[in-house]
Amino acid sequence: MNATRGNPYFLEAKYDLLQQLRIPGQFIGTPLGGVGAYGLLLLMGRDLGGLGEEFLVRFAALGVMNVGLLAIGLGAASERAYGWIRLRQVAPMPPLAYFLGKVSTGAVMAALTALGVLLVELVFGAVSWPYYAWVSLTLALVLGSLPFTALGLAAAYLVRPNSAQPLIVYTAAFVLFPVFMPLLRLPEWIQTIFSYLPSALFIDLALGAVGLASPSLPSFVLLAAYTIAFLLLAAWLFGRDEGSTFG
Repeated sequence: MNATRGNPYFLEAKYDLLQQLRIPGQFIGTPLGGVGAYGLLLLMGRDLGGLGEEFLVRFAALGVMNVGLLAIGLGAASERAYGWIRLRQVAPMPPLAYFLGKVSTGAVMAALTALGVLLVELVFGAVSWPYYAWVSLTLALVLGSLPFTALGLAAAYLVRPNSAQPLIVYTAAFVLFPVFMPLLRLPEWIQTIFSYLPSALFIDLALGAVGLASPSLPSFVLLAAYTIAFLLLAAWLFGRDEGSTFG
């Protein structure tokens, strides 16, 4: 127990999570925003036909992606803009601990999305999945948070602090586009391009977790590659930022 208390990785994860808990609206609202929007559609009597279960998964994925890009990514950009990161860089804290703390917080918040899906089921009876599908979906949502948290962190360090926040918002608008693709009539070549975005790959995995699509090993491999690439980019940008001053 004492070793855990003194472990910088554990401490970083703990205090990053506590920092998010200090903003309950963001901590709860961001991961549950997608399924909340789906529940609102049901309250309004909107009929999604045979796409009801699929769109519940898509809206859950939307909440997970918002966690990584908006809650974690924008939070990191704000910390950088206020100079907090410059203090962190001179502290005896391994840089890897900082990133793992952000990733773990994103995973915890993503797990709340699975809880939101369960609440929608309990209130509206929207789905009838077996128990193992719920376990698979929860695992898919948690693991699926990793590339988007990594992307949010990379975007937070890509440009100057005052420009990072709008960049993350624009990135989110582009990346989240595949969530609504079934409702849009797009040329096939555009759909093909969007199918390789991390958001489309993540949605495919989430749909596969509940039996609404065939499980795709290539999608998993590509998502893992995206995660590693975004984390390496974020780490490099973090190191490049060390010692920089912004006026």
